[in-house]
Amino acid sequence: MRMIKAPIQDSEEVFLQCISLVKDKNLKKRLVSISGEIKHAGLAYEEKASEMKLYSVLPKSIVGRDVNRKEMSAIYKQRMAKPNAPGREVYDKLLLAPLLGRCPLCGFGKVTTLDHYLPQAHYCAYAVLPKNLVPACADCNKYKRDVICTKEETQTL
Repeated sequence: MRMIKAPIQDSEEVFLQCISLVKDKNLKKRLVSISGEIKHAGLAYEEKASEMKLYSVLPKSIVGRDVNRKEMSAIYKQRMAKPNAPGREVYDKLLLAPLLGRCPLCGFGKVTTLDHYLPQAHYCAYAVLPKNLVPACADCNKYKRDVICTKEETQTL
C-alpha cells in the first residue's frame, strides 16, 4: 500500500456543499438538520483513524432520526461523484491525490474511482466524508466491495 496525504476538507462543509442544490424542501430540511451530526461523525472518524482503530467503528445505517442509507448514498452518487455535481470539485481533488495517478491500495492500477474505506452501505454518515474516500483503481474497489473490517490485523489504513 502506498501512502497518500489525508484530505484536509471539513466534513460538514463538504456535506453542505453536496446538498446545496437539493430542491425538495422536506429533504433539504432533513439533510441540513443532520449537518452537525455529519461534523461530529467526521471528528470521531479522525480520532479512530489516528488511533488506527477504524475497525472498532460500529455500523450505522441511519443519520439523525430519519436520513437513511439510500438517501446518503444518493448524495454521494448524484451530488458528489456525478460530473457537474456541487461536490464534484472535492471528488476530483481526492482522485488526484496519489502520485502519478496510481492506486495507493495495489500500487499498479490507474485511479478511476473513490472507494469508501468504511463502506457507505454500513456507515452512511461517512458517504461524503473526504477522509473515508480513498482513491482506487476499479479492481481494488470491486475487490473490497462492502466488506467490514472488524480486526486490527485486517485493516488497510
